[in-house]
Amino acid sequence: MPFCHNDTSKKYTRNEKSPLGLGYTASVEPINKILIGKDNNYYIVKQYNNNLKRWKKINDFSTLFNDLPKEYFTDAYKPTTESITTETGLEEKFGGEIPFFIKGEKWPTKNEYNMTFFCQFKDPRKKDNILYRVFINIDEPYGICDDYWINKIELSPQNIKKQIIIKKPEYSEQIKKKIELEHIELENNFKPFEIIEWKKHSEIKSFSKIIEYFNIPEYNINNTNKEYNKLQEEYGDSPNSPEYGVKVGGTPVSTQDQDSVLEYDLLQLSYEHYINYSWGDAGIAHISENCHLIWDCC
Repeated sequence: MPFCHNDTSKKYTRNEKSPLGLGYTASVEPINKILIGKDNNYYIVKQYNNNLKRWKKINDFSTLFNDLPKEYFTDAYKPTTESITTETGLEEKFGGEIPFFIKGEKWPTKNEYNMTFFCQFKDPRKKDNILYRVFINIDEPYGICDDYWINKIELSPQNIKKQIIIKKPEYSEQIKKKIELEHIELENNFKPFEIIEWKKHSEIKSFSKIIEYFNIPEYNINNTNKEYNKLQEEYGDSPNSPEYGVKVGGTPVSTQDQDSVLEYDLLQLSYEHYINYSWGDAGIAHISENCHLIWDCC
């Protein structure tokens, strides 16, 4: 009998259905390692009461995510909204004409172009009274979305007493002429949708964390990426797979480099009926807790 490739102290017969039949004993592999067996089925390393490691056939790939430890899941909050016709400036909302301002503040502008109010909200993961206000520059030509104003303010009784109503200013004649020359179609204010509640659901953490857990490298000479591709397919099909819509928390997703957005989990923005704005062809914007914004499009 030949010796195993990964442990020359052990032998195999070539008749085993598991990866052992291909020369890979489970005894030296890490727990939860996944490989394809001699029968072309997938197997995972499990440790039993006698501390022996054995290959266990995976009959249903989706159950692997159900058995993940709690630290591989994170809570995401999706907004439930309703259209409103009257605004006070105090409500959590997407769109609208009356954000919350206090005396001394002005409507955010960049290069004389008025920024557009996107939303204001509280982080449902916290019990504080901090309101985040999001304005993005989508009127200025050739600088679309590159400038933004994201600010957080406490909705304290003192600040509420100092509230003032400010609406998006009219453009100067000079800017109106520039707009006309550039044939720019200005975005009007988005219609107001009040956030009624945040519905919590559980999402799996990033795929890079998952392949670490299952000990699958992205490039593996031995398995030619079949294990990686299968796990990625099941990850996307899981009911707990990270969602691409608007949400607070959860696992941020991207149309490009997934890991580049992981620190931007305060708010994820994508095209929705209450914010009918597209980030490129199929893009997504992300806001971090320190009020920074990035966005991508494919």
